Amino acid sequence: MYDLEARVERDPARLAELRLSWAEILAVKLGKLEEAEALVWKALEFDDELAGAEELLSHIEELKSGHSEDSIELTADHEDHETIELSSDDEDEDDASGEVTAVAQLSEDGELLEAEPETSAPDSDADYDEEPAAEAGAEYEDEPSEAGDSSDEGSETEDEESYDASADEAPRPARVIPAEPIQWEAAAGKSFDDWVEIAEQSEGATRADAYLNATLALEAPRDPALVRDAFAAALAADSDALRWVNKVRTPFLYDPEAWAGVFESLEDHAADDPSPAIREAAYFVGFYCLGDYERAVELAGAGVGDDPEVIELAKAGNWRKVHQLLVQAHASKGRQEAEAIAGLVEANIALGLGKTEKALDSLRKLSRTVDLDPTTHELLKTLYRREEKWSPLIDLLKKEVDSAKSDEEEVSILREMVRIYRDHLDLAVMVVQTYNAILKLIPDDEESLVELTAKLEEMRRFPDLVEVLRKRAELAPSHEQRVGLLLEVANLYVDKFSNQAEAVRAYEAVLEVEPNSREAISFLAKTYKQRSDWKNFVAIRQRELAMEEDQQELVDGLAEIATAALER
Repeated sequence: MYDLEARVERDPARLAELRLSWAEILAVKLGKLEEAEALVWKALEFDDELAGAEELLSHIEELKSGHSEDSIELTADHEDHETIELSSDDEDEDDASGEVTAVAQLSEDGELLEAEPETSAPDSDADYDEEPAAEAGAEYEDEPSEAGDSSDEGSETEDEESYDASADEAPRPARVIPAEPIQWEAAAGKSFDDWVEIAEQSEGATRADAYLNATLALEAPRDPALVRDAFAAALAADSDALRWVNKVRTPFLYDPEAWAGVFESLEDHAADDPSPAIREAAYFVGFYCLGDYERAVELAGAGVGDDPEVIELAKAGNWRKVHQLLVQAHASKGRQEAEAIAGLVEANIALGLGKTEKALDSLRKLSRTVDLDPTTHELLKTLYRREEKWSPLIDLLKKEVDSAKSDEEEVSILREMVRIYRDHLDLAVMVVQTYNAILKLIPDDEESLVELTAKLEEMRRFPDLVEVLRKRAELAPSHEQRVGLLLEVANLYVDKFSNQAEAVRAYEAVLEVEPNSREAISFLAKTYKQRSDWKNFVAIRQRELAMEEDQQELVDGLAEIATAALER
């Protein structure tokens, strides 16, 4: 049985420490102060007394104001209280021939390790990096600099020889989940039991797909036993385990209970069917999804999964060398495809190790060079949402809009963009712009019109508000709603524009729809009288008196009309 509680119990603290150490590098070595500050606050969500966090926040503020010290010293919250000292960018400028960097590394348990300063020439990795050293440093931000790559054992020279791309022995290729588009009916609108019933009436892949939809219909955290049984039934109907893991990858991303059920199902299935497909799926779920590398290797067996050497380098934070090895492993497929596979595997390994920022970085770079398969694309979107990376998510959604196959699909994407602009980025102008884009596709979309009305009123964009209200009046489903919207237009001209001429026309438009509108009649009677427009005044006053029930008011009104007639 997979020990889920033990794994989850130790992850938060480890993740907080990793985030804090990465925030140091972002702030002190790379100068990315906003990102660093955000990362520190995320670390404090797990542990509001995390050692070194307050000091780092203070140092970031100093860097922002331009009054920073040359270095910052933070103490990690471990029993041995190891100290990490990272020099600032000023030190790099002192040596034109190379870089001097104090390298912070992570042990297998996620602890920060000390490393001696190293010096290397800027172009020491020319065989790997096709870009200038400065650009390469920006591309692989998980390390302070290229000069700072070191493993726990051996010297820099030994490392470079070990990972030379021209080495005789290439590491075994890492297994990659198939990147084929998966088509399935949406789970929304049906319950777990509904999908189970559909599955029982189906066969083969359709049956398996329905069982998986049943798990997607459950609310998180999902019952591991239900997920286990449904996944087992899916495998019994169609044993393409990686395909079914691929299907639930994104929906289960932050639901370890569900993954525990899947892993247990694969564990049971492997006892009867130890095929490579089942073993690879077990490794994928155990490590990439649950983060338990040792358990994943134990179940998958020898020859399945990533090269252990790659995993050790990743644990130590040597991502550049991880990338080197992965590209080398797939070199036979050509440089471009090898880079793409390496980026995907790198992201999966990072997720397995709890390094979400690194996973995001790898997937983001991958998305710039290739079109992501649907599953990986959804994975990147989900990670952006979870980590609250709203601006990159917007960029990704804009690409989706450009490639949308139907108006309905485009509108669905635009609605998510509206929510992000409104609820997270507080960009009112973009909210309005995006609603207008929706209305170009669906001019009578009531939801967008109502939301746009509220936003324009909030922004005090009254000319635009008038146009939207008139549009809504044209589309109003009832007589009462139409009259109410036209009255809003008229009131805007009175209260916000002080434009009596337009107000008169607006109230006259109300009377064309509702001849007995007391509000419109009252305003027009008063205005016509003020303007000495006796002809219109007499006509509107007669209409008003026709609705009058009070005898005295009627007499007074008739007298007023008589006086007006004399004025004419």
